[in-house]
Amino acid sequence: MASLDELFTDLTNAVKEGAASRGFVEAPEPGRGAFGGRVARWRRGSEELVLLWDAREQWINLEFRPSPDQPAAIEWTGTLSDRYTGQNISDSDMHQLRQALTKALASVWSRRPGRP
Repeated sequence: MASLDELFTDLTNAVKEGAASRGFVEAPEPGRGAFGGRVARWRRGSEELVLLWDAREQWINLEFRPSPDQPAAIEWTGTLSDRYTGQNISDSDMHQLRQALTKALASVWSRRPGRP
């Protein structure tokens, strides 16, 4: 079983693994958002990756933007299963979310830098 902090850390690490080798640099984020939400952000030139945990709605979102002022070119949203009770996340749910995020990241990684 994992906590939300452990889940967000695991998913953030999944993004970090590929982002650094592709020239993305992690941008510092101030603390936690509303309702305990979390955000992690990476930039490569004008391109931006944003991983967001919405603690109120209990979903995780990844966006790839060619530039911060443009709509997301690639977006993925993962939700916790109905079994989530607000305490811990099962290992299988954590694994499923990481697998789905990894597939979404493959779309980002297949893009050439600077292309919309």
